[in-house]
Amino acid sequence: MGSVIDSSTSLLAAQTHDIVRFAMGAPAAEVIPTEEFRQIAGEVLTDASFTYGATEGEPELITTVTEQFSSGSTDPERIVITSGGMQGLDLAFKLFTDPGDLVVVESPTYTNGSGTALSYGADVLEVPVDNNGMDIDALETLVAETGRTPRMIYTIPNFQNPSGTTLSEDRRRRLLNLAHQWGAMILDDDPYGACASPAIPFPASERSAG
Repeated sequence: MGSVIDSSTSLLAAQTHDIVRFAMGAPAAEVIPTEEFRQIAGEVLTDASFTYGATEGEPELITTVTEQFSSGSTDPERIVITSGGMQGLDLAFKLFTDPGDLVVVESPTYTNGSGTALSYGADVLEVPVDNNGMDIDALETLVAETGRTPRMIYTIPNFQNPSGTTLSEDRRRRLLNLAHQWGAMILDDDPYGACASPAIPFPASERSAG
């Protein structure tokens, strides 16, 4: 059985009347620049585009991602192109959590994210969200109450799903400090960051936490 999101999407697909779809973060069809995409596809697609490529992703795409999102400061060998965000989340939880590990998630959050943590046997600790994103005071309190330190902190910092809030810069710094203190990894799920003007990044000098 799929997730609640998957079930909702299937249900909506069967509807024939006009409906506003909140089941997933997808734009309305009329705002997608279809003609521009067709033109770009015609310019870049080659015969090689329809066969198997490198597991880590196409080299040119990795170079573009590295230059655009890290200003060239990240080694391209650290970049992996996944088949959608869910594969990225799945790989992260599979590689970096073990059954019984404590994983912090926002509440509410993207259910496929927390569901993936649960599928690998993690113990999920829900931390409330307010108008400035994850409540870091509550995070500290709740973690202390467990008597354990988290292995991973899963957060959607920009336009959080489903609350729409953005984690403030002060809270980002506090979250990074706590992650260093606990030896925890931050799983930064940021599908909407590029929509911000500008997006608030995690401080570059402190990103080694996740």
